[in-house]
Amino acid sequence: MSPAREREALEERLVELLYDELPPDEAEALRAQLAEHPDVAERLAQWQALRRAAAEVPELEPDPQVHYDILRAARLAADEAAGEATKPPWWAFLVNLSFAPALAALGLVVLGAGMLLVLTRTYEDAA
Repeated sequence: MSPAREREALEERLVELLYDELPPDEAEALRAQLAEHPDVAERLAQWQALRRAAAEVPELEPDPQVHYDILRAARLAADEAAGEATKPPWWAFLVNLSFAPALAALGLVVLGAGMLLVLTRTYEDAA
């Protein structure tokens, strides 16, 4: 095999070596070939460093509303593809509103003000 073809074959197998997908004997043979091609070995070292750095990045969990929106859109698309045009129930907008923190806080304020008003009038009537 020509040196250029040997180098190409080595580069094609780098990802398998990077992700430990090779049997141990093939991995050792590939590492031995890397000694003959320092530039390819350097590329493998860079990829390994990048993989280690990526492993240290914490996974971010998206907002639960994102999951809800995706599932809702998928359900609507599946119903539409099946020819079932389902209309959401009349109270569906309340479910969407309940996930908005500002609206939930406003609801609590209104509820608290209403309770205060009722209790104040009850106290005044008793006096």
